[in-house]
Amino acid sequence: MKKYVLCIASGGFTDTLSQIQRAWHYCRENGRTLVIDTLCSSSMRAQFNSCFDVVGDVEVVGTITKEIVNVLNAFTAHPPRVSGNVYRDGSAGFDHACTYDEQCLVERAKGGTPWYDKEKQKTFLKFANCLKLQPLVLEHVKSCLNRLPSQYDAVHVRNTDYQTDYKTFFNTLRPKLQCDNLLVCSDDYDCVQYAKEFFTQTVWQAIDLTPNDKKPRHQVTGIDYHQRNLDLLCDLFALARAQRLHYTKCNNNKWNKGFSGFTMLAKLLYDNPNVISLILGE
Repeated sequence: MKKYVLCIASGGFTDTLSQIQRAWHYCRENGRTLVIDTLCSSSMRAQFNSCFDVVGDVEVVGTITKEIVNVLNAFTAHPPRVSGNVYRDGSAGFDHACTYDEQCLVERAKGGTPWYDKEKQKTFLKFANCLKLQPLVLEHVKSCLNRLPSQYDAVHVRNTDYQTDYKTFFNTLRPKLQCDNLLVCSDDYDCVQYAKEFFTQTVWQAIDLTPNDKKPRHQVTGIDYHQRNLDLLCDLFALARAQRLHYTKCNNNKWNKGFSGFTMLAKLLYDNPNVISLILGE
């Protein structure tokens, strides 16, 4: 009989992937099937398989259906217990250093990867090597990348829930730029508009960013969540495909030594172009 790990991911995109990859590694080491829920508390607010497929030697269920809910409920007697496709509030977890006889282990945790840890980076990359974009998502991302110039510098600025002194950063950055084209990716519409006026380079965007109320995009509700996921992936791969990637610390971020998790994920992919090629099926 199959044994399962139910990973109920939460938080922003990088936190979501970090939690899933930890559960994936446990399943790989212990011969379990991984069930991923990104509908409930993750910023994706969509089935994981709407964006990604996971290939390799771990069986992964990335779509929550009534059938899998019924299977898991038969094994899961403690909160968070499944009710339809919605989970009750609560947290759950288990020791990843241990093995268990239970048919279903539930993990509903918070937090991401300490991206400055080289060993944690290597661990994450093993999971990333098994990620594939779904065909229509892949088509959308590649179309976005093809609209960008062949050579460009890129900069990422997080300036909503975490703030960046981007004007000082831009002043420091301007003499370092080596390309006539500059990609600016940010969660702050005003930051992008300032960049267009400040830099002499042609400023590019991977997505159409609309004015916002300084709320991080992963916390905005009542929108087209699939489109938001597509935008996020376009920004991520556009940053990672740059000739040079520039970023700076956020002033009020205690995690990852002050750097945005999304920035660090983009940097990890930037440093590992072979992983990008695998994900994009090149």
